[in-house]
Amino acid sequence: MMKEMTYMTDVLDRKGLKEGDLLVIRPFSGKRRTLALNRTLYDFTSKKLNSSNSNKVLESIQGEEFHFQLKLEQTRNFNSKANQRYLLKSLCGIPFRLNGNWVFESILEVGDLCELGFHTLTFERKNNSADEFSMTHKVIQQNKKIVESDLPILIEGETGVGKTSLARKVHGASLSVGHFVHVNISSFSTNLLESELFGHVKGAFTGANTDKVGALKLSSGGTLFIDEIDSLPLEIQTKLLIFLDEQKIKPVGATFEEKIKTRIICASGKNLEQLVVEGKMRMDFYYRIASGLKITIPSLRDNPKLIEKFCKLYTIENKVSMTNKLTEFYMSLPWPGNIRQLKGHLDKKKLISNSTKLDFDELDDELLKLSSSLFSLDEEATSMTMEEVKIGYAKKIYYQCNKNLTLASNKLGISHKLLKRLIQAA
Repeated sequence: MMKEMTYMTDVLDRKGLKEGDLLVIRPFSGKRRTLALNRTLYDFTSKKLNSSNSNKVLESIQGEEFHFQLKLEQTRNFNSKANQRYLLKSLCGIPFRLNGNWVFESILEVGDLCELGFHTLTFERKNNSADEFSMTHKVIQQNKKIVESDLPILIEGETGVGKTSLARKVHGASLSVGHFVHVNISSFSTNLLESELFGHVKGAFTGANTDKVGALKLSSGGTLFIDEIDSLPLEIQTKLLIFLDEQKIKPVGATFEEKIKTRIICASGKNLEQLVVEGKMRMDFYYRIASGLKITIPSLRDNPKLIEKFCKLYTIENKVSMTNKLTEFYMSLPWPGNIRQLKGHLDKKKLISNSTKLDFDELDDELLKLSSSLFSLDEEATSMTMEEVKIGYAKKIYYQCNKNLTLASNKLGISHKLLKRLIQAA
């Protein structure tokens, strides 16, 4: 019972309707209205209430009188963590239909459909800027049926692009009620990895003094996110492949099998198809973990426009301004750490700044030197053409010279015209 209660409070935390979410009113006649939930109380009635500033009058089709109230209530989850959720309640003795069932009151979740007589209310999560930037919302909406299923998903992308964040949002958008469990393969030795995933029984090996529940069982009914799947040894690939096919686990040292249902999401910063060619990953295992959906998250280096968009969103979220020169400077850098590195740099810059206006300073000068060093060591950079190296170096000097075309061209020993061509190159 305790386990089920914990699951349900987790679901409420992920899917419960909160302040700031959206209410869409589809009246029997008239235009659809969308409201941001920013009040603690809303009244839906057949006539105006003088005492309510948030009264939403809905047309009475057959002369009936009704009164339903949406109220922000204080709640606590199983771990006594305080929270707030919206409760919809009938104050007129007339039930409303919630997702096809007649009820008098209910705590609401995102995605719920309420019918108040002939009128319909739906509730949506307001997309935050991080979702818009990472394209998470778009990915989830375009693959809604797969996201809501238990099919495996493979997420590929460089370090820092947001693979873990995407995996958590996929779990949140799924229909599962279990936990999200994160395991980073590279954090465990080969000897411990099998036990970490499948668990073990007491006495299975030296040091196994008690039974251990593995990550697969811990995430039963939910999602197991396996990060850096490219580091998974071949022998454990075989065992995990059997689980994907049969949904059964056998703890280390056990003589029994146990059937569980867990959704697998894998992530990798390497090209898994190349690992298959090299014999470091089983072909059947690769195709199995990518059988539901394969998502590739682009790096910032591949799309400088993403850097520009992130900077704009950052200024809005953190109530700061950023000069165009600084944004252009960030767009010229390779960002081997991607979003994680860019956000960390801006957070540090904002923290030590004495102004709400962010401009080029000593932190950016240090970043330029660091990025230049990392860029030369970056795996992708080793295959750059001479033209790409020239463009990168020209941009570096240009920004070091504070965008002074004359000073930069003199330092590089090239003409203004050639420098312009290099810094304007994609």
